[in-house]
Amino acid sequence: MQSLLHAASEMCNRIGLKFKPSKCSTFSLERGKVLESHFTINGEPIKSLTDEETYDHLGIPTGARFNQNPIDSLERAIQDLAAIHASLLAPWQKLEATSVFVVSRPDFILRGGRVNKTSLTRLDKTVKIYAKIWMSLSQRASGFSP
Repeated sequence: MQSLLHAASEMCNRIGLKFKPSKCSTFSLERGKVLESHFTINGEPIKSLTDEETYDHLGIPTGARFNQNPIDSLERAIQDLAAIHASLLAPWQKLEATSVFVVSRPDFILRGGRVNKTSLTRLDKTVKIYAKIWMSLSQRASGFSP
């Protein structure tokens, strides 16, 4: 692993990119047991996670024994949805902004982590409520038409 890190950092240095070891973390597993590791990037040590520690990788908590449940990220998505609703955007623009900035967030989380279905229920219901308001539909309207 150290030789791979060295090769990657050398290549990045050549094209003007720099790793920030202070923002990096590692954990090594052997037969389900977390081992202490000692890796460096450009001579600087990388933090080695213990069995119970986690690291946020692009907003997704990651760790050896961590049950991922990104409630905070989903709550921020609901706050963003409320901000879109309060904005002066046209209804079609609100739907587009929701698609780009809100719906894409859980999509990324689901691809990178393990999420319980129940964690998404509140966001799902909130998106439906706002979308029906923006489209001037009754809250009792279904998503299907004959």
